[in-house]
Amino acid sequence: MTIHEPLTSAALGRSPYDEVIFPDSGPDNGGEGSSRTHRDRYQQLYDERGRPINPETRRINKDVVRSHNEVMAVIGVAEPEHGTQDDGDLNHRKHNQYEEVIGRRLLHFGGLVETACIWGVNGVRQRILLYKSYARVSFLQTFQLARGEQSLGAQFFAGFPTFALSTWMEHHFGQQARDNKWFNAGMMYIRLHLAAYTFFQRNGILSPTNFLPSWRFFIPGSSVSPIIIPQYPSSFTGKGLLNWIGAVVVGAMPFVGFYFYTEVYNSLARQLRIAIWTQLPRPSNFARNKAISEASQPAAVAVTRAALQPVPPAVTQAASQATSANNSPTQPSTSGTGTQTPTDTPPQRQNTPNNAAARGSSHLSADDFASDDEDVEVSATLISFDVESAEPVVEESSPTTTATTARTPGVWSAELRPTVNDASRLAQLKNEPTYRENMLRRLPATLATDVFACGPARLLTAPMAVLVWTRLCRPYMARLGMSLADVYEPSLFGPFTRQGLLNLLGTELMLVNILGHVWGLVTFIAYRHKLSDEEWDKPPTEEEERVLASQEVLD
Repeated sequence: MTIHEPLTSAALGRSPYDEVIFPDSGPDNGGEGSSRTHRDRYQQLYDERGRPINPETRRINKDVVRSHNEVMAVIGVAEPEHGTQDDGDLNHRKHNQYEEVIGRRLLHFGGLVETACIWGVNGVRQRILLYKSYARVSFLQTFQLARGEQSLGAQFFAGFPTFALSTWMEHHFGQQARDNKWFNAGMMYIRLHLAAYTFFQRNGILSPTNFLPSWRFFIPGSSVSPIIIPQYPSSFTGKGLLNWIGAVVVGAMPFVGFYFYTEVYNSLARQLRIAIWTQLPRPSNFARNKAISEASQPAAVAVTRAALQPVPPAVTQAASQATSANNSPTQPSTSGTGTQTPTDTPPQRQNTPNNAAARGSSHLSADDFASDDEDVEVSATLISFDVESAEPVVEESSPTTTATTARTPGVWSAELRPTVNDASRLAQLKNEPTYRENMLRRLPATLATDVFACGPARLLTAPMAVLVWTRLCRPYMARLGMSLADVYEPSLFGPFTRQGLLNLLGTELMLVNILGHVWGLVTFIAYRHKLSDEEWDKPPTEEEERVLASQEVLD
């Protein structure tokens, strides 16, 4: 036979290593004497289930179970519980760790360069939406107008210290803020004030020489706070308190609107990033891994142990009275009535079997043959069989009567059925190209999402930005004694004249152009840091060892 002989024999209910042992049948039993007994006069014993019990049989069956599990692992149906990691896997992991660290560093570097390059242009864009004079000149003259109102350093770096402080707070205290709602509320309050202070400095409302706001800026109702609170009512009557509460709500609404605008913009930009990210080419093994996982699943669940065991004669009558409650495709029914299984009542102990069916089953199961100390080592058989009763025996009662059929009890036939997702399909999937999934390889797509997502998000939220910014700036500038003649009235479409739209679209195109150049620069640097398998197998340089050491410290 072939290498499947142990599997076929186990399916038939016996092991190829078991010798056929005939009972002692002397003259008293009407037998043929002791010529057919075992040569060493050994009397084979059976347990209450009709199975042979001796150490040699237990060892042989455990070996066959191990061989079955090895076959299942080779064809991909089963996997070892504790996989071993060879040197190649460890080398591959270190390679991915190195590129992950480099990719994250370049991602932070690219974000800083993007922010620094678009800082001044974005400030001009905000002025176009806030001041009337920027909608009356051409696009090139908008930068000259901003240069006349502020110095070059203030134009490109005003508000940057507070922005950097807010980013640092998010980076160092973001996890604590997510875990504690009160800490999160305090962080949000401080960072929102820092964002408002940055906005005032970039638009010339506050002096850019003060890098950080004073503590009074965070106190509602102070002279420099963006939250306006009127003086306390002179009489604490019901009407006076209601009027004062209404004035407080009206004074806080611009700052609350500023918060909602930032949330809407961030949410919209995040959704656009996700939508664009799914469309960009990037290294991903998701489809391949999913296909391998689906192909590795067995086509059918293993048939229950009782369905594969040749039933001893003592159990045949009890088994015929019990019907299986589980009639699934993996357990095909016989004669359309469902697979019959023995009851839980154990048969009588048999010291000598009466026929071949009484020899018991050598079905391979770890919980029946493995010892207690090897329960973890040997697992149950994972293969599935089609089990059907044997061909009926035709009995002719007479030439004129109809033939009747009778099934021989305890005789079963089994056939190994190839699964649909066989080893060839798994081999084909595993031979498909595998990509390295790390930040260095995903860096171009990650940075490209900012290029394509932030511009549409700014344009879509521009009407809301005009309404929120004018409502926030006009009361604050009035308290500081500044002129409001050049500031738009609170509305949704105040600056959207023909020239205003051209200037706004011009700044957006310039921002996209700058971001594209930054994307190309960082992508080129990332390409220079990529290492093939052959290059990685060479002795590591000092920089590579330093990067890996830093990753181990972080882990």
